[in-house]
Amino acid sequence: MGAWAFWRDALERAVRTTAQTAAGMLLGHSVGLLGVNWGSVSSIAGMAGVLSLLLSVGGEAARPTGTASLIDPHKGGQFP
Repeated sequence: MGAWAFWRDALERAVRTTAQTAAGMLLGHSVGLLGVNWGSVSSIAGMAGVLSLLLSVGGEAARPTGTASLIDPHKGGQFP
């Protein structure tokens, strides 16, 4: 878990999750740019990013693969 590759992968996943959550909230509300409650969007998207990071760390602790994925890249992509 201390390897830079793990943290780079975990942070990339967290940033993607945050952006996807924000986009989903913005599209789901169908309001104009000025009608968006940016505090709520930021809070919920930020929480999704934090949870993504925690899941990556928990997955690495449960099944060390050297990446933030539960799928072991050294075993042909087998899922546990």
